[in-house]
This record gives sequence, C-alpha cells and structure tokens, in this order.
Amino acid sequence: MEELNDYTLKDFEIKGHKTIIKSPSQINECVEAFIIPPMNHEDYAKCVIFANLLTWSQLHSEIREKGGAYGAGASPNESGLVMLYSFRDPNPKRTFNCFEKSIIKISKGEFTEDDIRDAKIFTFQQTDKIINPLNKGLLSFLRNITDEDRNIYRQKLLNVTREVKFNI
Repeated sequence: MEELNDYTLKDFEIKGHKTIIKSPSQINECVEAFIIPPMNHEDYAKCVIFANLLTWSQLHSEIREKGGAYGAGASPNESGLVMLYSFRDPNPKRTFNCFEKSIIKISKGEFTEDDIRDAKIFTFQQTDKIINPLNKGLLSFLRNITDEDRNIYRQKLLNVTREVKFNI
C-alpha cells in the first residue's frame, strides 16, 4: 500500500454529483464536499487555512448574515475531505451559488492579510485544544498521528502566507 505522503489527485477518479433531496420543509441543510490532501501531506495545513478563510471571509457573512441560514462554513478533516455546509437554510439555491463564488474569490486572492490572520486564529483555537488521553491514544492508534506530527502540522499552519502554492 502506498504511503499517504505519496497522495496525488491522479489516485482518485474525480466525479461531480449534484443531488437535491426535496423535503416539505422550507428550511434546508446544504453540503458540498471535495477532496483535499490528508493531514500528513505538505499542503494540508494550507487547505485548512483556506477552508477557515473561506468560512470567515465569505461563507459566514454571505450565507448566514445575508442569506438567513443559522450557520455556514467550510470544514476540513484529516482524512482528506472538506465540506462546505449550511444548516437551517431558507435559500439553498443561493447558498450553492455562494459556495462556488466564494471559492473563486478566494482562489483569485480576493482577501486581506487580516482575513488570513483571522483564519489562523480560528484554526489555532481548534488545533490547540487540550486533547484528553483517550482521544490522544485514538489519534495515535487509528490515524497514526503522533505529538511530533501535530507539532510539524502546527508549524506548517504558522508558515501559511498569502502566496499559497499547492504541490498536488
């Protein structure tokens, strides 16, 4: 089996699916997911900052504040998936358009240094939480994530700048 460090997009068949499940409710949950590198890939930290930048500079204000949803954001995970989401959303079509427009804006560099700083602050609030011994053992056993891996990841987060270049 290949090491996770050898991850490339060529390893996956990229498929797009658009599924809308109508319910009798006027309030909806919306999710869009896509593949990112897993935690031990050199670009994972950049993707996490990108997701939190997307959340706080775009999705929260566009979908929650202007669109009326109870919440919205982008949530990356260690296994290589990021989900854009909204919940209790009265405007799902608008939300899906906001997902796409927000990704394009961030990709074009339409954000400030303050936005990056805010994304890093939010990221470290999540990263620097105290891990209870049970979960620490599970991270080590199930995902092979050591304290050294967490420190390397933390340093990569600190090093993310506006000039993001991905090596996928």
